[in-house]
Amino acid sequence: MLTDLTVALARFVREQDSGVLLTGDPGFVLQERPLLLRGPDLAFIRKERIPPDGVPDTFWRGAPDLAVEVFSPSDTLCALLGRAREYLEAGAQASGWWTPGARRCTWSAPAGC
Repeated sequence: MLTDLTVALARFVREQDSGVLLTGDPGFVLQERPLLLRGPDLAFIRKERIPPDGVPDTFWRGAPDLAVEVFSPSDTLCALLGRAREYLEAGAQASGWWTPGARRCTWSAPAGC
C-alpha cells in the first residue's frame, strides 16, 4: 500500500528536517493559463520553499518537489506518464507512481538529472 511508502518517507523527512510531506490529494496549481490543477496522492515540498506562515490552506502555486500518484485500475500508463510530465514541466524535481500490487515506485526526473 501507499501507506508503507508514506511512513518511510515521512520518517526520512522528519529525521532530516528537510520539508513537509503532504497526503490526501493536496492541491497544486501547475499552470495559471490555461488553468491546470493537480492533486497527487503524495507530495513533498522542500523546507526552503515553505513560506514563513506555513503551508497554505488553499492550492499551492507551482509544483511540489516530489509528486507520487497511485497506479489505480482506472489509470492508464499513458495518463500517468502525462501527469508525471506535467509535474516535471511545472518544476517538480521528480514525479512517479506507486504500483500497489508490485509494491514499487517508478520515477521520472527532468532531462539531464
